[in-house]
Amino acid sequence: MDDLTGVGHLLRLAARRDRVMLAVWLVAIVGTMAATVNSYQGLYPTTDDLRAVAAEVTGSPSLIAVSGPPFNLLSIGGLAAWKVGAFLAVLAAVLNVLLVVRHTRAEEESGRLEVLRASVVGRDAALAAALTLTVVVDGLIVGLVALACGGLGLAWSGAFALGLATGLTGLLFAGVAAVTAQVARVGRTADAIAFSVLTVAFVLRAVGDSSGPVALSWLSPIGWAQRVRPFAGERWWVLLLPLAGAVLLSAGAFALGRRRDFGEALLSDRDGPAAGTLDSPLELWWRLQRVTAVIWLVAYAATGLLFGTIVPGLDDMVSGNANLTDVLTRLGGAQGIIDAFIGVLIRMGGLLAAIYAVQAVLHVRAEETGGTAEPVLTTGTGRLRWAGAQLSLALLISTALLVLFGLGVGVGQWLADPSGADVHTVVDPTAGAILQLPAVWVVGGVALLLFGLLPRLTPVAWGVLGLVLGISWLGPLLELDQSLLDLSPFTHVPTIPGGPMRWAPELWLVALAIGLAVAGLTGWRRRDLSP
Repeated sequence: MDDLTGVGHLLRLAARRDRVMLAVWLVAIVGTMAATVNSYQGLYPTTDDLRAVAAEVTGSPSLIAVSGPPFNLLSIGGLAAWKVGAFLAVLAAVLNVLLVVRHTRAEEESGRLEVLRASVVGRDAALAAALTLTVVVDGLIVGLVALACGGLGLAWSGAFALGLATGLTGLLFAGVAAVTAQVARVGRTADAIAFSVLTVAFVLRAVGDSSGPVALSWLSPIGWAQRVRPFAGERWWVLLLPLAGAVLLSAGAFALGRRRDFGEALLSDRDGPAAGTLDSPLELWWRLQRVTAVIWLVAYAATGLLFGTIVPGLDDMVSGNANLTDVLTRLGGAQGIIDAFIGVLIRMGGLLAAIYAVQAVLHVRAEETGGTAEPVLTTGTGRLRWAGAQLSLALLISTALLVLFGLGVGVGQWLADPSGADVHTVVDPTAGAILQLPAVWVVGGVALLLFGLLPRLTPVAWGVLGLVLGISWLGPLLELDQSLLDLSPFTHVPTIPGGPMRWAPELWLVALAIGLAVAGLTGWRRRDLSP
């Protein structure tokens, strides 16, 4: 039997399993670019408007650290590529990491891949199918991003350059995930290592572009994506770097896979203690996800700090631009520009924390379907105690995420402008971030409701999250009807700092989250375990 036997069957199976998730991710990536271009065409209708933005960006190391070097800000395409190019590359990288680990190491860890390999499936078929799926998905990203930009009137050469830079960055990190799937024995660890590589890549680019030697940016795949220079005199040869990296890493992953036994990893596990050391389900859940949680916490604190350093220079950036002022007001609230911008940042932090909440609930479902929940429940540990421990931990970590994000924004402001800072500079963003928690819990509560009552539909929680993200982020820009905006729980959160404090919506959101959680846990307690 050939080592690649069965690739086609596994590819179709993976595509069918992930069709909803892939649709949401593709809409998010392409929609972000299309919405940005459409918004900028209205915000900066003249060359003078673009020159004002270019002057502000060029003199702001903080903005360059976040978005990258400004190669051409005198065109809508160049400005949009600068603003969201790095973000799109990161999104593509995250999607590719999740796909590869999900269909390789996670399948091996759960035992499903062993069953498949007992049939006519070759040794390398799972990895080959996962990488082939990423090639198809990244090809769709390239085409859809190019069509979105070209369809809005931008130059087709720059549109394809941006699409290729985004797709090939994702493909490179598919190769990174393929290697980490051979190195780590657990899927979550493989994800964490790959995301650590992505974090280092982003930091290298940020430091190299803003204050350090430019050579650091050339060490980063995110830096490569930006140095393709879409809409700024494209450098097509730079695309060879991520392509070569993807090919070499994928070849290395196949070679490493042949050097290990099935179910094992290149990083051997340490021998555990002779007697058990875990006294509660809470300790067990923390042991299972502590690496992932620490990565989220560090990333949140660093992101808040980085964005906070931008805030003091915002007045100069938007002065004289009524359109941009109007957009910030619609997104962040009808208060001062600084407070409105902080409101936008805090809302973004809450939306990202909702991703963690959904992921935490799906982790409970993964433990059930993977067969690892049943042995724990046979020890006398109650169902509610077991699942409730994970939900309690998710509540604590999501709270810590938002507190660190709010503190980061406030401390970043203080460091960037000590003379204009006071205690409210730190306290107000932190309070605003904490107020996002009930909305985060509602989104997580929907996932828990599906887990308890309709377990096979639990992945639909990602679709619900995508709907909330779209309404909360793009709805105000597109001026959707208020009845549609009200579908997102984040619409009802008071905008602090700057806006009035309203307790009633917060209490209603808390009550709704509790109701969803009680219904979900009740369903979980009464239903049979799913295979």
